[in-house]
Amino acid sequence: MNWNGFGSWRTILIVSVAASDGMEAEKRLDIPPFEATADPLRAYFPVSMLAGRRGDDEAAWFEIALVLETAEPVIDWRIEWDSSAF
Repeated sequence: MNWNGFGSWRTILIVSVAASDGMEAEKRLDIPPFEATADPLRAYFPVSMLAGRRGDDEAAWFEIALVLETAEPVIDWRIEWDSSAF
């Protein structure tokens, strides 16, 4: 996580989705996946956002959920916290 000097922190969250949802997630997030794995079958996306405070994981989760869960089909996703900088 990097301080941007204007009262916010730049976070990079790694979001994984079921491989079957990868193309739809790419459209909604407007970024390509950087990795795909076979076991389990998942695609991984680096999602960059600004946070008002360090460790603001609730806001990050909410913003990603708005993109991935509010339209049909609902995407199977999760934040890979161990791989993220928040």
